[in-house]
Amino acid sequence: MDADTPGTGEPTDVPSWFARIGPPYPAIVGREHLEAADAAVAAFPNAAVLWVARGDLIQLLGAPLTRWPTSEIERSYARAIDAEPDNAIGYEELGIWLDLMYEDRRDEAAGILDDAILRGAGPHAYVARARLHAEAGEAQPGLMLLRQSPFADHEAILEMIREIERGDWNPDS
Repeated sequence: MDADTPGTGEPTDVPSWFARIGPPYPAIVGREHLEAADAAVAAFPNAAVLWVARGDLIQLLGAPLTRWPTSEIERSYARAIDAEPDNAIGYEELGIWLDLMYEDRRDEAAGILDDAILRGAGPHAYVARARLHAEAGEAQPGLMLLRQSPFADHEAILEMIREIERGDWNPDS
């Protein structure tokens, strides 16, 4: 049950807001979800998890709305980093977003993913960083990163190892 502000129905702490707006995300994200995310980050602007949830919800919106254009995704993840510079979550999400959306910003994405990994990011940061290595023709450093990660037995890591070994991400293929 949320810890709500009396009379408003709004949560009074970060975990309660995160339970309301964070994963698992709804199959269809609407204006009400994004308005709740905006209220959450307004109430707790220094909570990285709320900024990340906001960015995730904007991605899931599908067609951007005027108030929540896709540029707000990057801004949300960057705000997560500003809010909690030692928390890996903002770096991980921003690095993955930049990698997936902007081919000309892959070097920037790689650096941000390196920062995420240094801060204890999860397996998806390792996968994205290894794929960037492979796409740059550096398969061996990518494979080493995956095999030495604390998530070496995670299915996403194992799948990326198979893909790199097959040459799926080789720029010369």
